[in-house]
Amino acid sequence: MRPWDLAGGMARIDLALKTLTAETATVSQLWSDDANRAFVDKYVKAAQMRVRNLLDALRRLSEVLAEAERNCGQM
Repeated sequence: MRPWDLAGGMARIDLALKTLTAETATVSQLWSDDANRAFVDKYVKAAQMRVRNLLDALRRLSEVLAEAERNCGQM
């Protein structure tokens, strides 16, 4: 594994996002009042959006690093 290989970290972050989403759904079945909806809207949905944006950025960075590695190997 190369030090700049982001796949492992991205997979762990993606799993954490899936876990957060699943646990939020589970909790929302038991706690389904306005306070829960406000909490989900304010914190959980915002965190999910930030994590998705992070994963998109990491995918793009991974592509750039792979291209740089290929270019350096051609020299």
